[in-house]
Amino acid sequence: MDRMPDRLARWWMRLDDRGRQHASALAAIGIIYVVHYLVYCLPQPFFIEDAGISFTYAEHMVEGEGLVPYPGGERVEGYSNALWTFLVALFYGLGIPTWTSAKIMGALFGLATLPFSYGLVIAMRPGRSDHLALAAPLMLALSPQFVIWNASGLENALYVLLLSAAMWRTVKELTTPDGLFPWSALLYMLLTATRPEGMMYAGIGGFCYALDAIATRRWRPVAKWLLVFAVPFALYNAWRYWYFAWAFPNTYYAKLGKGNSFKPFLWSGGGWKYVKRWMVDHGIVYVLPLLPFALASLRSRARIGLQIGAIALLGTLIFWNGRAGLDSLPDWWRPLQKDWVEWRVWAIAFSCVLFGGLTMGRPGWRARGLVWTTCCASVFFVIYVKGDWMRAHRWFNIVVISLFPILVV
Repeated sequence: MDRMPDRLARWWMRLDDRGRQHASALAAIGIIYVVHYLVYCLPQPFFIEDAGISFTYAEHMVEGEGLVPYPGGERVEGYSNALWTFLVALFYGLGIPTWTSAKIMGALFGLATLPFSYGLVIAMRPGRSDHLALAAPLMLALSPQFVIWNASGLENALYVLLLSAAMWRTVKELTTPDGLFPWSALLYMLLTATRPEGMMYAGIGGFCYALDAIATRRWRPVAKWLLVFAVPFALYNAWRYWYFAWAFPNTYYAKLGKGNSFKPFLWSGGGWKYVKRWMVDHGIVYVLPLLPFALASLRSRARIGLQIGAIALLGTLIFWNGRAGLDSLPDWWRPLQKDWVEWRVWAIAFSCVLFGGLTMGRPGWRARGLVWTTCCASVFFVIYVKGDWMRAHRWFNIVVISLFPILVV
């Protein structure tokens, strides 16, 4: 600890003038985040009731009862945020109340996420260490979804920190000529221990490694990444199965029932409605047409034409229902109009793949592709789970981690 000030001083001296300006700006943005965060801690001490599940399990674990919902009860994995529960238990064992430690960790983890957001923009715009990159952490610091859910007592702050750190580290590893130890694999593994759907993001990280191997014909980094991820993942899940005797958390079985199947073509369903409401309420819908231009080069007329055409087609499918303004429908048009929602959803899915493919070959394509794919996967998860019963759009706490850097670009 005594060496920390010296290390910080040496780090500061290595920065150039622009680096010091950006570091100072990030510190100021961090203060903005903390002030925003305290709004949900002091005048209105906000907690979501689901946080009490983790707190209860943490307390029983430390008190010697085991991971049980009540003293003397059966071992049931009634939480879906294991790593967060264990961290709360750690602080509880040190004498810090669960309600207090959750607020402290929410503040610190959210604060630590801001520099990674800045770093992602820098990676997406290689060679341009400009002030624009500071907009991404500033947007997070001002975002209600980012701040509210970090302060909720749930695992969101830990989850977004691990996700943003894993993305940034993955890009750094793939863009370093000599190669680096794949810490990103361990970060993704911890993400899976924080929430089960972390496996989706881990798959994206591994897929990016595989794409890089195809491009560079270097397969050893992929094998090392898989090994670093698989060993702790297998050990942790073997322990889970030994302790609880179930493959998935109890919450998975409780929520998986008749009528809960994935319904992507239900445009008026909870998932799409959840996404549309957030996009409209926060004005994001008006800047969505800019996303393809953030991903692909503007120097190619062919690419620009493809992007404009795709945006026009997609906009028509989304904002028109195929019959409004028409006095009568021609016979040949009726089958198309009948399946309009299906065409709409498939067009969105195809556009996600197309716009991601347009990143290939341009500077920063690894970072752009990874962040874009993560963003699409985050929105897909929202639709898959049909939104959330909690107000304030909880799942967009995760979406904005990847969406804001793309909007800044």
